Amino acid sequence: MTLNHISKLANQAKGRGIKEGGIEELSVKRSCNEIIGNHAPASLKLMDIAKIFVSSDDLIVAQTYCSFGDNDNDDRDKANRDKATQELADRLPSYGDFNLGLHVGDQPSQVHRRRGQLLAALNAHIQQNTHQASSITQLHWVNQVHGNHVIDVDAQPLSLSAQDADAMISQSAQCALAIMTADCVPIVLYQPASGQIGAIHAGWQGLANGIIAATVKRFNPSMPIYAWIGACISQANYQVSTEVASKLVESCLSL
Repeated sequence: MTLNHISKLANQAKGRGIKEGGIEELSVKRSCNEIIGNHAPASLKLMDIAKIFVSSDDLIVAQTYCSFGDNDNDDRDKANRDKATQELADRLPSYGDFNLGLHVGDQPSQVHRRRGQLLAALNAHIQQNTHQASSITQLHWVNQVHGNHVIDVDAQPLSLSAQDADAMISQSAQCALAIMTADCVPIVLYQPASGQIGAIHAGWQGLANGIIAATVKRFNPSMPIYAWIGACISQANYQVSTEVASKLVESCLSL
């Protein structure tokens, strides 16, 4: 699994507290310092765990790596493995070394530890590479359902359960948005004039349901919006049925 992490730090800091979605989440009321102290070694750098697309005083856009180590070897022909090797491969987990998802069978405590590492790495990067004196204190997640619901995280109360949605927006300082994808398309939106960011999980169903348009409509239409598209499956490796193609065409024509 690939996790795509989207983070924005606005100029004026406000608000405190951690917000992480998921039924198996730990307490959302712990301070940022507690999470960093308990789970994240200071030696971990953001560049060690993520591809950084943008790094400025106002915005960080990064896509985390999720390597499979020796377990993932595309050069081996699965058909040529002997039965014992195949049975072992079938039992291997479907997530990599830096998995941040709570929904793939990984140990929740390990997922929380890595999320703490990610938060600490982001804050260390901010301190070392920007002019911001404040840190990220809110890390938001959603339960992605391939729909078109957009959540304004600034208007949501703290909760132990992630809401069903496929996009988030925020204008809050010290706020980070996290979207998880495998083959789906991760998209980041940023409007400098308003300071608003958006993070979108765009699978084919979300595209057909208008998730991108629904998120763009939550921005000021009179001001420019910048967008970044993260790593996702390519056309050459993704075959769809005529039915799927027709739904996407219909969705485009309806805009």
